[in-house]
Amino acid sequence: MREYETIIVLDPSQGDSGLDEEVGRVQNIITTRGGEIVGVERWGKRKLAYEVNKRKEGYYALIRFKGHGEILSELERRYRLNESMLRHLTVLSEGPPPAPPVEAAVVTAEAAAPVEQPAAEAAASSEAPSEAPASPVVESD
Repeated sequence: MREYETIIVLDPSQGDSGLDEEVGRVQNIITTRGGEIVGVERWGKRKLAYEVNKRKEGYYALIRFKGHGEILSELERRYRLNESMLRHLTVLSEGPPPAPPVEAAVVTAEAAAPVEQPAAEAAASSEAPSEAPASPVVESD
């Protein structure tokens, strides 16, 4: 069995309950045909990059599964027949997305955190005389 990912975009008038029902139908198709669900991510309502059937938003879901080619043909057939389905895409999975490098995560965390001086350094710097002495202020009338 190969691992696949399918992304579906539903009409926003269906709502969250419509998305849940459609994800359940897809899961049922996969499991009844001998496939295995690896994971489901409901991305919720998002803006589309361009209008599709006069819609500017859609409900997105990503379903990862393991299965055979006959599952794909049945999914594609059902997707085409479903009028509330704005778009769909099924591809071979390349595995989970790579984790960000540890160094990049540390650098971004350090950049986001405010820089604080330890108390000993702050006290020493406040007691140290300034580099240039203050010049006396002379007022002229």
